[in-house]
Amino acid sequence: MERLNIVKIQSRRRFASVTGIALAGTLALSGCGSDKNATATPGANGTAKAGCATGTLNGEGSSAQKNAIEQAITDFQATCPGATLNYNPTGSGAGIKQFIAGQVDFAGSDSALKDKPKAGSTSIEQVDADKRCASPAWNLPMVTGPIAVAYNVKGVAKLVLTPAVTAKIFNGTIKMWNDPAIAALNKGVALPKQAIKVFFRSGRVRHDRELHQVPAHRSGQGLVRGPGQEVVRQG
Repeated sequence: MERLNIVKIQSRRRFASVTGIALAGTLALSGCGSDKNATATPGANGTAKAGCATGTLNGEGSSAQKNAIEQAITDFQATCPGATLNYNPTGSGAGIKQFIAGQVDFAGSDSALKDKPKAGSTSIEQVDADKRCASPAWNLPMVTGPIAVAYNVKGVAKLVLTPAVTAKIFNGTIKMWNDPAIAALNKGVALPKQAIKVFFRSGRVRHDRELHQVPAHRSGQGLVRGPGQEVVRQG
């Protein structure tokens, strides 16, 4: 089995040596807001003391958040043993649907509730969630998840890319490993005159959206988009 290497993403602010992280996206929780806000009571050591309540809360959604959510639940229930929190990692889309339908109390999602309708639909997630809550539904950033961009080029142990060049590879603008844009970032590296073959995970996953958002935000160069904000995969 051949070894896959991890791309080093170069930004204007810093060089990120990515052995684990190349691009990062933020995952969110969606839930109903409330005007009934309690003030935390300071503890003996000056830290805020949790206001415990009893009962059960059920959540559903992003599987990428599963470990972080479960750890938060464990810590909270250790402080508040009278409360029960359950989280079912069925996926972001399923979680949002269940939340809007009133089947769960909060949803984990790869992005905030949409404020515009999807292609071919007239419903708007944020509006539907507000109606379900009878008050504003909140989007709370919760977890930052890494995305590594791996490559396999014989004889090239290290590779540097910028967000703009990464985007051009994924949207099919850059097609060869020895493209001048890649060569300019990797001086002295013998890049082969070889076509780049991009491999994607099957199905629509959160990484599609984040692979568009991060390069687009930093460089103005995003992946090609199709109906319903889905990434059109090329290559």
